[in-house]
Amino acid sequence: MERRRRWYGTAGAKQGDGALVRLWLLVLLAASGACATTEAPPRAADLERAHAHLAVSRVGVIGASASAGFGIGVPLAIPLSTALRVPHEMIDGARSFFFMRPFEAGKEAIALMKEERASVVIAVDFLFWFAYGAKPLALRERHLESGLAMLDELDAELFVGDLPDMRGAAESMLPRAAIPPAEEFAPLNRIIEEWSAARPRVTLLPLAKWAADGRARAAAAGSDPAAPSAAPASLQWDRLHPTRYGLVTLAILCADALAARFPALAPEDLALDRERLVSALPAAGELPPPTFRGPLPLGAGQAVPAKAATANE
Repeated sequence: MERRRRWYGTAGAKQGDGALVRLWLLVLLAASGACATTEAPPRAADLERAHAHLAVSRVGVIGASASAGFGIGVPLAIPLSTALRVPHEMIDGARSFFFMRPFEAGKEAIALMKEERASVVIAVDFLFWFAYGAKPLALRERHLESGLAMLDELDAELFVGDLPDMRGAAESMLPRAAIPPAEEFAPLNRIIEEWSAARPRVTLLPLAKWAADGRARAAAAGSDPAAPSAAPASLQWDRLHPTRYGLVTLAILCADALAARFPALAPEDLALDRERLVSALPAAGELPPPTFRGPLPLGAGQAVPAKAATANE
């Protein structure tokens, strides 16, 4: 695994590091003016918001080609960092070639999240290639459970996507034999739903609905090319990977889930305007390093690199 830039903040602290966590909360409160005087104790709402900021201060993204930005050169970590308007460290562990060796790629991604002490892990399409591929249902289920077991190794808040039905994708990108039959999606997604329901730290992301909405929009536009489209296409020509617009809608889906999981986040802590987020996407050649400090500015896609690791780290 390649050496990455690292900066360990308190979000990666173990639960026993109470003094370190309290110090970080005080810093956040002081910065917000909540501790302006010694006579006025911080309000409960300020403490809850500071705790929510701490919870999202180290965000990791793991998964396959959709999260890696295949075809557009911009990974999900970029618009997600732009949408999250509080100081954070973003760790991008998504890989376009996850499909070639999902078990090895999955283990590497989990190891990276552990090494970087991610407090939140976004795994939108992490499970995709454990269930897809030319194999019978029993093997799909067994492999899917292996992917879930990998996610179980993480001591972090998990945001995990379900399985989308990608029938109709370009066969040059996704062979028909690799797609589960229609009747298999229900039992496969039931495994994910039951697994997530048994774990309070897991939030299920509706990737299947996101993909279905994108296909429906594309079909409607194709049936009447002269009709004005309500929104830009969210899927590329291959009907498999997100466009730049689609990537932003995925980032907003994740940001909405963060807001629901951490209700103490204030409205100004998240930017959910699609047009602004799309306009802020950088060109493929102007990306920050895989680990960077956010938030990225809404007006441009630039980042401050995380502190480089020393030669001894």
